[in-house]
Amino acid sequence: MWRALNNWLGRAPIADPVDRRNAPVMQLLLMFIGCVVPLNSAYYVFIVGLRHRPGWIVDLGTDAIMAIMAWVGFALIRRGRFRLAIVLFLATVLVSAGAAYASAGFDVSLSDKIPLLLLALGGLVLGRRALWVIFGLLMIIFALGMRTDIMRIESTRDSIGHVLSNGPPVVIGYLIIAIILDRTIAALRESLAESNERGVRLQHEIIQRERAQEQLLHAQKMEAIGRLSSGVAHDFNNILGVILGFASERDQLDEPDMDPREEARVLAEALEGVEMAARRGAAISHKLLSFSRSDVTRLECFDVGEIVREITPMLRQMFGAEVKMSVEMDESVPLTICFDRTQFELLLLNLAANARDAMPDGGRFTVRINGVFALDHRVVITLADDGKGMSEDVQSHIFEPFYTTKPSGSGTGLGLAVTYRLITAAGGTISVLSKLGEGTIFRIVLPLVGNPATAAASPTNRSVIRILLVEDDNDLRQVLVASLIHHGCEVDAAADAGQALQMVEKIPSHDVLVCDHHMPDVQDDELYRSLRSRLPTVPIILISSTQGTAVDDPYVTRLPKPFAPASLARLVRQIAADQPPMT
Repeated sequence: MWRALNNWLGRAPIADPVDRRNAPVMQLLLMFIGCVVPLNSAYYVFIVGLRHRPGWIVDLGTDAIMAIMAWVGFALIRRGRFRLAIVLFLATVLVSAGAAYASAGFDVSLSDKIPLLLLALGGLVLGRRALWVIFGLLMIIFALGMRTDIMRIESTRDSIGHVLSNGPPVVIGYLIIAIILDRTIAALRESLAESNERGVRLQHEIIQRERAQEQLLHAQKMEAIGRLSSGVAHDFNNILGVILGFASERDQLDEPDMDPREEARVLAEALEGVEMAARRGAAISHKLLSFSRSDVTRLECFDVGEIVREITPMLRQMFGAEVKMSVEMDESVPLTICFDRTQFELLLLNLAANARDAMPDGGRFTVRINGVFALDHRVVITLADDGKGMSEDVQSHIFEPFYTTKPSGSGTGLGLAVTYRLITAAGGTISVLSKLGEGTIFRIVLPLVGNPATAAASPTNRSVIRILLVEDDNDLRQVLVASLIHHGCEVDAAADAGQALQMVEKIPSHDVLVCDHHMPDVQDDELYRSLRSRLPTVPIILISSTQGTAVDDPYVTRLPKPFAPASLARLVRQIAADQPPMT
């Protein structure tokens, strides 16, 4: 109850912070005076009797005025007029005290504590200036009371000396009280001023510190962007150099005496090199998108050994002839994990690339895969090299974004950071053991799934799968159409949203829709919504470089770019196999 009352009293709309703190106490004081003063007057009238007391009529009048002004002051404080309320109340009490002393005399009013209340209230609430103004007015009021006492000497046996004997002690006492209040108020005001000044300085320092921190963060951001852009440019320039180098092999095919078999071998090697460079470019893109958490995560269940066997040729090509690479695993037992297949390949390539950079003069790189079934089903993947190794300080920072020990422009510093995030997100762990001059071992532990499954496409009984492909890039659209037709699909291709909707109106019996999530002629996923409204249950494969707007649709599958055309064909056949034939 007291807390509720205090909260209510504190809700007075007062701007000054000091007055706002004083407002609850002053409201309680005014309510107390407004209630007690009338009760006190009634007590003296009906119980004690005032007829023997000089000036009793004036006392009753002043008490009534004081009580009324107490409630008026309370109402003013509730309306936010704090200082006006205090000034009016003090002025009323001073006038009432003057009338009472002039009527009853000084001696009769010695027991009155109202003057002390006036001094304390005026000084503490209104300040030192008000304190001394009230002190001076009280001295005048005391003088009026003494004058009344002197005028009564003729009707009493008292002498002037006896009448004035109480004056000096009272005046001196009030002077001492006023001086103490003055110094106390001054000290409080000085402390408050110093506190406010410190608060202003502190606020200014906080603003300056926040500004400096923002500048520092901006500088660090620009430095990180500089390192990132330099590293990405370096990697992409290398990729473009590889592609240009293999593309220049076409000049050898113009030799008139070249054997067709040798010509086919050179062409196959050149195309294989271009594919390797494209995969490296896709890996860099995946690193950037995975780090910014804009990449599309597509979980699949697959055999770790199968993936390692597939990318082993690519891993071998990453190392020179001076590096001996070996893969050790038990192929008799399937080790099935649930992971994004592309991201799993990416993290293996990242670790292999770091091992290659750590062995510029040659060495050995080993990939070892073991299944652990005793306590919990998990697979342990170990990647070891006998390169330069790392110090303990470097090991403590290797999983931090943008941290790299490579020369400027030779790396993004994102590979291990992305690897760490991918593994931990899949419920696994990654640890490193390294010594300078002895090599490095990365140990990855991932949980195995209970029901092994592979990512291979499910067979389908359909002789022909009809596809609607919507892709605005002409070259990519032609490549995807050729691949889908090669894998036994019938394809209707559209270059924009308008063509796609027209084809749906003419041929509403497509088995699968393959659609770029962001088309240039429509906003966001407007094309997807239009297709879904016309074909509510047809499976849709959204292909895009970024995740974009979240889509809550059980018939939607995402395939992030870049991807191999054969991967799209396998996904199409897998999805079509799970759907009933169109009628």
